[in-house]
Parts: sequence; C-alpha cells; structure tokens
Amino acid sequence: MLEAIKQQQKPMYAPKEYIAFPNALTKEQCQEILDYAKGKWESAETVANTKEISGRIRQSDVVWCTKQKFFQMVDGLVNDANSVADWNFQTDAIEDLQITRYKKGGFFNYHADTNGFTRLSSTNKVRKLSVSIILNDEFEGGEFEFLGHQKPIETNGIGTVIIFPSYMVHRVRPIKNGTRYSLVAWICGEPFV
Repeated sequence: MLEAIKQQQKPMYAPKEYIAFPNALTKEQCQEILDYAKGKWESAETVANTKEISGRIRQSDVVWCTKQKFFQMVDGLVNDANSVADWNFQTDAIEDLQITRYKKGGFFNYHADTNGFTRLSSTNKVRKLSVSIILNDEFEGGEFEFLGHQKPIETNGIGTVIIFPSYMVHRVRPIKNGTRYSLVAWICGEPFV
C-alpha cells in the first residue's frame, strides 16, 4: 500500500510531527462509514466522566465501531505513515474506532490522546499514533490544529487522513456552519518509557 500512496497522493507533513494524506479515502468509503453511524449517535464524554466538565472540553456526538473493513482502511495508512514519517513506533493493537459528529458550535479543546506511559485499562497498552479522517466537506470552521502551530492543518476535503503521535496536543476548532464528520482511531503499543 505504501507504494500506491506515494504514487497517488503526495503527503504533506512536517517530519516527526504529523503526516497528512489528502483524499486517501474515497467519497464512497467515507459515505459507507457515515451510513454505519446513522441512528447510533450518543453524546461524547471525556475522561472527566461528567457531562458538565466534558461539555467545557468537548461538544460532539460519537458512534463506536468495530467493523473489520474500517479497521483495514486505517491499518495500511498508519503503517505507511509510521514508515514515511520515520517514527517507526512499536505498535500491536488498535482501539475501537470512533465516528465523530460536530454540529454547529461543536468543538474539542486542546488535549493530548496519551502521555505515552500510562496503560489503558481496555487494552493494557498506550496510545502511540492517532488518526483523524475527514468524512465530509459540508461545514465551515472545525479546523484541526496542533498547539504551537501557526495555522491549522490543511485537510483538503473528503477522505483526508491526518496521522500524528498521540502525545501531540491538538484541537478541533468550533464549527461555524454545517456538520463535520470524522473517523478517529488510536493505534497502541507498549509504553514509550
């Protein structure tokens, strides 16, 4: 798959920071993921575990997914990014996938997906690589941004995949109009230290 990606998509990335593959998934693949989520939405919560605190950190809805076909879409891209960006992180597990919906006003404030050494109770692993796949383009706002970067990541439309080390602090800016959909994945392995 790595050779196909190199030929079809020119990745945009800052070495050791993140990698983005524009339009790596087709509109049809993105629509299949959205179809899976229909009628299954629930309010997202954070590790704070209270709606009051979670609502100040994040306003979105989610659907959890274990569909093998979607895992396969993510797996090849992650392996390629891990190599192309020269991270070469040891990984051996993936958490359930999260399909996310941000309606107008929705957001996710700055956060990191891991500290790199605290094991998750669900997998007994740590998150090492995070994946965000843009599933639609009928929205304004909702830019994906890393803390300390001067501007948001260019998503270049439907099917764009952003892969980055899970310890990087990032956010989704508030949605101004429309609804933003994404597929999120966390690739896990043994702690960094």
